[in-house]
Amino acid sequence: MVDEFPDYLKEPSNVGYKYGDLYFKKGRFCLSGEPVMLEFAKRIFPGAQIYRTDGFLVFGKSPREVSDLNWLMMRFPLNIHCGDELKRARDIAIDKWFGLVSGDNIKPTKPPSEFLGKLYKYQEEAVTFMTSNRRVILGDSMGLGKTWSALGAVAKAGMYPCLVVCQAHIQLQWQRAIGALFDLPSGYQKKLFDNDFDISVKRGKALAPILRGRKPYSIPNLPFSIIHYGLLGWWQEELLRKKYKIVIFDEVQELRHTGTQKYSAASVLSGEAEHVYGLSGTPVYGYGSEIWSVTNAVDFNCLGSQEAFSREWCDGYGSKLVKDPKALHGHLVREGILLRRKYDNVKLDIPKVIRHIQDLEQDDELYEKLIEMAKRKSEVWLAASFTEKGRLAREIEGETRQAAGIAKARYVAEFVASLIEAGEKPLVYAWHHAVHQILKESLARYEPAFITGMQTQSQKDNAIRKFSNGDTDVAILSLRSASGIDGLQYRATCTAFSELDWSPAVHGQCETRIARIGVDSSVEEVPSYYCVSRSGYDEIILDVLGVKMGQFIGIMGDEPESQDEQYAAEKKISSRIKLLVENLRNS
Repeated sequence: MVDEFPDYLKEPSNVGYKYGDLYFKKGRFCLSGEPVMLEFAKRIFPGAQIYRTDGFLVFGKSPREVSDLNWLMMRFPLNIHCGDELKRARDIAIDKWFGLVSGDNIKPTKPPSEFLGKLYKYQEEAVTFMTSNRRVILGDSMGLGKTWSALGAVAKAGMYPCLVVCQAHIQLQWQRAIGALFDLPSGYQKKLFDNDFDISVKRGKALAPILRGRKPYSIPNLPFSIIHYGLLGWWQEELLRKKYKIVIFDEVQELRHTGTQKYSAASVLSGEAEHVYGLSGTPVYGYGSEIWSVTNAVDFNCLGSQEAFSREWCDGYGSKLVKDPKALHGHLVREGILLRRKYDNVKLDIPKVIRHIQDLEQDDELYEKLIEMAKRKSEVWLAASFTEKGRLAREIEGETRQAAGIAKARYVAEFVASLIEAGEKPLVYAWHHAVHQILKESLARYEPAFITGMQTQSQKDNAIRKFSNGDTDVAILSLRSASGIDGLQYRATCTAFSELDWSPAVHGQCETRIARIGVDSSVEEVPSYYCVSRSGYDEIILDVLGVKMGQFIGIMGDEPESQDEQYAAEKKISSRIKLLVENLRNS
């Protein structure tokens, strides 16, 4: 039993000469004083706000920041004008430290009675981890019920209101989940039973309104609110006025790129909340450096500044490639930032995904016609300036990718039809609308359900219901519309990729729409068919996926590739346009 904690968490003696003053204003610690102390503090708190007019350095009250503040006061005693606030913040930091070193932070905790769901033991462990560490990423493998774990943590924390930020196509799904799992005062007090769909819909609407449109309005005074990422910037001020105690970022990989309006708004909302939960089985979509952006939105500067992260953790300043993904994973776990479990860890009876490369024919004449313009651009690309090369590269890649998808689409449809005739219920993934249209026409007799960018939220919801109810045996989805969708696993039996994505995480998201909780227990394996043609483009994209998968598995806790393998793959991905151009010029 751990009964002692480190000196940097103890109350400093604070005797002797005072180098400055410490205040607590508007939920932030404010530091002022002599230049020698402030210069040292700026290095410890690189993300702090500096108000030069009144000499204040302002930073947050997270356990990490409070630990660093204590450390600072051991060297530079201060006049403390906020003793009560500092003690409360220090107590939280101490509790977090004890939980991490003793393992108490992952002991199972049952949510209170107003939470109607029954959780698995590993989900109860997630409830404890999230509520004790407060700002975390739950990175459990896709299909392990992160939504239920997060809502269980909300119930355990008992702090409302709660804001759920998710992708647009799963807002109704979150609303139903809240309606199914909570029995808070709302006028709908009836307990739910299996398949009580209508009650979960009604209670979800009563508890968790979906915020719509770019013109903000007064947010109802209810326990939950739901909004999609695309509206965060428009609603930022109104959301801040609501003072949400808990913010859930579902599919938090949406925040992997800084400099966007949604990233800025998400960071501000995160900074104002008491608890922030990021959910994603794939927080690293491509390069390992994306983990900085994601964790930074959840817990500001928990991995230092972006520049320092790329310098210390990556292969030099500005690099995207994490040098030692396994070491970074260990750091995230030790700091209580990341909890990651795979199917093997939780011993659930979930089917194993078996991947197959399915070689198909293509319409060569059509392909040659479609890539004619890309071929001309490939000739220009060789002699183009640096700026012009970038523009041409994007155009060549996009046109070639679409040409490859269209040229093989009818052959993919024939393959999918053979699966259906054999009794399978496939989920078919493609990226381009033109490919979706060909699949729609070729598979018309099966009346497929569609979940792509061409449908409204309610149409997507109806498509899920159509497939799940058995009104069709095939669903066609956009490659990047699969994340977070639940309900397809009750009937789907296999996955087919008509087009491929540059990110292995996208493929994983698609595959676990089936291999997840709720699938028939008699299903032991789920086939996943990667339909590729001889165009050359598919071969290049399959090759490139290797480097990105190496970064993902290392940071998320699996055994990564060796460093030499990573560098070789990185060199390969950086030259993919050269490979593509060479392929076009020689075809």
